[in-house]
Amino acid sequence: MKMYEMRKGGRYGIGFIDPNTVNEYTWKINKHHEKEVEDSMFEFLKRLKYNEDILLPYSCRFHWILCIIKVDAGTVEILDSLLKANSDYNILFGIVNRAWARFISVTEGEWKPQLKWFRAKALKQAHGTDLCAFCVCENIRMMPSERSRSQRQEWFKEVRDKLLETERVEELQEEIAGFLLDQVINPKGEYYYPLPPPSTRS
Repeated sequence: MKMYEMRKGGRYGIGFIDPNTVNEYTWKINKHHEKEVEDSMFEFLKRLKYNEDILLPYSCRFHWILCIIKVDAGTVEILDSLLKANSDYNILFGIVNRAWARFISVTEGEWKPQLKWFRAKALKQAHGTDLCAFCVCENIRMMPSERSRSQRQEWFKEVRDKLLETERVEELQEEIAGFLLDQVINPKGEYYYPLPPPSTRS
């Protein structure tokens, strides 16, 4: 959805890594899947290297975080709504760091020899809730929207920061619903796919 929004609005500079491809669950299955996940991470770095930011939503032990990879700076920001220990992300560190080592060995340019990881200021979820995925979606949602800041966008950010948590969830729900209605359900939408008549479905 955000890739479509950015392309339509003429905003560039953010790349997206598919969390269904690079994730801890798949990596843990066996050695073959370990290699597949790390190969995918390597290919994403090669393909997206010209972006200012590369976003990697990542699921670990039933908790979602967002990583922001800045290729030129050689840094990775972790946005974690629960501030879990670094040891919880050892597999993530390994996947990305090994892919980075391969990337700089075959890609022309001046790259940092090692990635620098750090915690960035992020939305926090209330204790006892499971809103980590919402926090990741909210962070992803706002980055493309604020890529080219204007006075109006600064005003929107100020208003958003004052919203209650439930209101922010409703705002995200409305945006997703609007995208589905406009681009998926609408026969003229870019992602519309007509279903066959009920009588022909298996």
